[in-house]
Amino acid sequence: MSERDYYPPGAYDDPDAPYNEKEIPEKEFGVLCNQTLSKSTKCSTSDYIYDDYFKPACIDTSETNWKDVYAENDHRTPLQLINLFKNYLSNKLTGNPPVSESSSFLKHLMEDCEGWTDDETIIMEDY
Repeated sequence: MSERDYYPPGAYDDPDAPYNEKEIPEKEFGVLCNQTLSKSTKCSTSDYIYDDYFKPACIDTSETNWKDVYAENDHRTPLQLINLFKNYLSNKLTGNPPVSESSSFLKHLMEDCEGWTDDETIIMEDY
């Protein structure tokens, strides 16, 4: 018996039959992930202009360097957290002691990871 004998008449030569479909080979593509995150938090600073001539006093933060204030308050950006985690994993793999294993440091990092909002995520082919 030939292979044709196992199919209904005319079905063997039907290119649209499911058993005649060619499997699409897997191919690697470049993919871009563009993500915007935001987080509201509290920071303390004296980097502002205080004018108590008027009542109530005028507080002007237009010249405040918020990036520095954020860092001085020991907060980390998502990219900084990712890099810390990468270093942590690298140190775990090599057997070197991690950056810090103090519970207060680890708890603070966990707090830095909380409260982020995904404002927008776009994942698409990278040309």
